[in-house]
Amino acid sequence: METAEASAASDIAAGTETAAASEPAVAAEPTVAAEPTVAEEPTVAAEPTVAEQPTVAPEPIFGAEEIPAVRPSMIADMQMGGERRQTERRYLRTVANLLLPDGRVVKGRSVNVGKHGMSVVVDINTRAIRECTVRFAITFRDQSYHVIEAPAAIEYCILSAEYGGFHLGLQFMALSSDGESVLLRYLGGD
Repeated sequence: METAEASAASDIAAGTETAAASEPAVAAEPTVAAEPTVAEEPTVAAEPTVAEQPTVAPEPIFGAEEIPAVRPSMIADMQMGGERRQTERRYLRTVANLLLPDGRVVKGRSVNVGKHGMSVVVDINTRAIRECTVRFAITFRDQSYHVIEAPAAIEYCILSAEYGGFHLGLQFMALSSDGESVLLRYLGGD
């Protein structure tokens, strides 16, 4: 017969223990074998779906971030030279020629005119050019015809699908007294 100590030593080696003689016997709870562990692969973040991707605004072109989009109905609210325009604008559809500092003449068409400037559409980008001489004619209801020629600063140049070309904002730098009186007559509704 084995001694209690020898029996306990063999049980420990076998992985089971028996209670010592002095301790009351307690039913052992069944042991549950742990599931074998599998080496987990590192998780990789899934690519964001189209709905989750951040929206990126397109880059503005031709200085559009500085000048608001222009529609004929918004002409009076446009900004020029950092100030809101305070003068009336009137639609004017006529040929407007620009004489550039290098001697080239660019043909365009006017959109509207005011006491201090006008809006013109041309086929070439004049963004790098700051000044020109503009020449256009105004015909009144009585069929009188007046040509106005004035040096002008090109305030902005925007490629515009709405106008079908480069939309220029011109500010008159020096207007003759005759030219000013013709403009005032036209703006007055004649």
